[in-house]
Amino acid sequence: MSHCHQPRILARIAIVAFTSCLLLAFSIDAAPPSDKGKPPKDDPPATELPAIRYSIHIVPIPTSGSIRFGGTGRISNTGMAVGAYRDASNAYSPYLYDVASEALIDFRAEPSLNDQLQLLAPGYRFHRAYSISDIGIVVGSIYSDQDDVQRGFAVDTTLSTGVNDWEVRLLPDVGNYRSFGLDINNRGDILGFFYVPPDYQGQDLFVCNPFSDPPYGPVLLGDGSASPYEGGNITDAGLMTRFYTDGPIEVYDVNGVNPALIRTIDTGRIGGNVSLNNSGVIAAFKRDQVLGQKKNGKRADLAVQIDAVTGNTENLVQSGSFTLFGEGRHFLNDNGDSAFQIGGNSTSGRIALLHRGFSPDHQINLWNVDELIAADDPWRDDWIEAWGSGLGISAVTGRSDQDNASGYPLLYGTFSTSEGVRKAAVLVPHDVP
Repeated sequence: MSHCHQPRILARIAIVAFTSCLLLAFSIDAAPPSDKGKPPKDDPPATELPAIRYSIHIVPIPTSGSIRFGGTGRISNTGMAVGAYRDASNAYSPYLYDVASEALIDFRAEPSLNDQLQLLAPGYRFHRAYSISDIGIVVGSIYSDQDDVQRGFAVDTTLSTGVNDWEVRLLPDVGNYRSFGLDINNRGDILGFFYVPPDYQGQDLFVCNPFSDPPYGPVLLGDGSASPYEGGNITDAGLMTRFYTDGPIEVYDVNGVNPALIRTIDTGRIGGNVSLNNSGVIAAFKRDQVLGQKKNGKRADLAVQIDAVTGNTENLVQSGSFTLFGEGRHFLNDNGDSAFQIGGNSTSGRIALLHRGFSPDHQINLWNVDELIAADDPWRDDWIEAWGSGLGISAVTGRSDQDNASGYPLLYGTFSTSEGVRKAAVLVPHDVP
């Protein structure tokens, strides 16, 4: 089965009732960041809708399977999305979905992949897929039911014309841990994650590259005995993030066998995820910040833009019409577009799209994605009615090449139908007829 690596998009997103909003990013370039792509200070978001609409493309998992909240992984700039569904026996099965051809590869249903896996790790099965590079290498986890152990894998799709030629590799063993590949860049550097036995409460990160000559890793950034560290992603330049809820964001340079801590950004409490793009900008939620009055007796969460060289901070967006929450997800692409959850909580929020304009001053535009769903899309009503049922965003990728909508990104995430069935979907932008 061949794949056409061209972008498009599947997913559904919506937004309602909002109060104050701020979105946040941290520059980590070694040189002072360029003004390109930055909004002028205090420039309010545009309210006029763009001349594009999103269509909702459902990831066609087997009818007996189900998508859980957070079951979607990343989507590449070539329109290849990965994730995992649960089958009728409640076991995970990773998938790769090609947006352009609408073809789905179910890893556990492919004999060639499973035969390779059994030779490398007898008794293990494919478990989750978390990320895919633009050149087409998938990383995730395999699982042993007998030993209750996870381990990382990589599947290389780059040297083939079909799934029968794909190559399965194991990530280096990090000991008697549960581990998996969290993200991969286009050089093959992999950011991994592990839990520490016996109770698996400790956790930390490792890096490796099984594709380099010679291969390196795993290099552990800690032993899991300190703070419960989490990771964001790893860029093509070899920069990666490490953070924990009550501490700062750490930025590492993975250029070399031993990752070097190059910057610590003291942000206070961090919520949701941390997203780092190839331009050296981090997007995240900052927790428990008072924005004027407390809303419903709760402190608001906010996002700002921080120049890591000068330390200057400015608001990226403050529209007064959205409420952010730290349990949500916030993802950023290389063009400065981001998608993030707003309102409610981690399972009842909506999704906003922040898009940088093309004018010389790069005006910021902020929209409720509900308003951007095509009126005749067959899934639109389910999308709009999904409030309270766990809309999720897992990735925002490079800009689409559909018609003149090439300035707008693909979105990837989950939503629930009126029957309560969770779907994974990619949203694809098209020109308004």
